[in-house]
Amino acid sequence: MLKYNMTDADYDVLEATIVKSVPHKAGYQWKFSGAFYFATTVITTIGERMNTFAARLLRSVKKAAGKAPVVNHVDLIFVAFGLGTFLIVFGALAFSKYENWTYFDSLYYCFTTLTTIGFGDFVALQKGGALQNRPDYVVFSLVFILFGLTVISAAMNLLVLRFLTMNTEDERRDEQEAKLAARGLVRVRSGRADSDDDVSTPVVGLPLSDNVSVS
Repeated sequence: MLKYNMTDADYDVLEATIVKSVPHKAGYQWKFSGAFYFATTVITTIGERMNTFAARLLRSVKKAAGKAPVVNHVDLIFVAFGLGTFLIVFGALAFSKYENWTYFDSLYYCFTTLTTIGFGDFVALQKGGALQNRPDYVVFSLVFILFGLTVISAAMNLLVLRFLTMNTEDERRDEQEAKLAARGLVRVRSGRADSDDDVSTPVVGLPLSDNVSVS
């Protein structure tokens, strides 16, 4: 081993790691606890039930406050993103304590994990045989990942639905304006042409002529 500048102890570690595939750092992964952790964290949750629960909760809160119990997408988006931010910020505190990472490294880990980016440069439960020796930490990690994925997925779903709704409203408005233009009609309010969506004051439909200008 002196030829390769390697001691017998270094060679034993190399053999155990590469030839025998023994994970010398994290311990054996494929016992029940490690397999259960892996199987649970690869589940994809879409968060639809989370949205239903949040909507019911918001209705109850608004009703108790004496307001109309009406919940829209914007309300749910604020709640979901607020809860997601809370989970990431305070989850980072816990992981910085358990893993001895800096707070910003823990914040980065929580964000990439809950948004399913997962670069793999930071992985929890890899030190000191935590999967076998720290059941409380394993349970915390599972609950954090599952609940966090549900919340972030719910927020993403709500955001996508909001954009789809906005696009649908714009398309509907454009379609109505195109129909009016095809019929040769404009709607006049307060001395100027207006769109068909404005119904706040009485309007009069007039045929297009040289005396009517459309602005």
